[in-house]
Amino acid sequence: MDTRYTPIFLSCSLLLASLPGWSQTYFAARSPEISAGQLDVLDLSTGISSQQIAVTISGQPIDGLTGMAHNYSTDLTYVLVKQDTSIRLAQIDLWTGVLSNAVTLPDKFASITFSTAGVLFGITGDGATVPESLYQIDPGTGNTTFVVSPGAGDDGEAIAFNTNEGLLY
Repeated sequence: MDTRYTPIFLSCSLLLASLPGWSQTYFAARSPEISAGQLDVLDLSTGISSQQIAVTISGQPIDGLTGMAHNYSTDLTYVLVKQDTSIRLAQIDLWTGVLSNAVTLPDKFASITFSTAGVLFGITGDGATVPESLYQIDPGTGNTTFVVSPGAGDDGEAIAFNTNEGLLY
């Protein structure tokens, strides 16, 4: 599956998937401020959601999603899941909305992205203990390693990895 992650607006994340039998499909994960946990399948000719997929974990609904990224090295897609007051990292099946292998993160992350080498980076949001800070995240355990505070505590809660340049923005 060829998948690309691009942040759009501050309210959702967009993911492109090309799967056998499907033309390019775009998924948007809306923030908890806009809707409860759902993915929207977008019609790019109109920009309108053509389908909504409820996101669940262990059959239970979630409060919302704050970020989404695809790991090219494992071909798995991950989301940041808001549940009550915590943020969890989980794998997601884009076609069913079912979450698996969820781990609780130690702070409130707003956005995630993978490098082409499969390294997961996350940036914390305003509600975090250490806001607007960049971390490496172990997707299996949720353990984090501080990298830098790019916004020096100011706004800066979206990140993306440019696979052409090999740079993190």
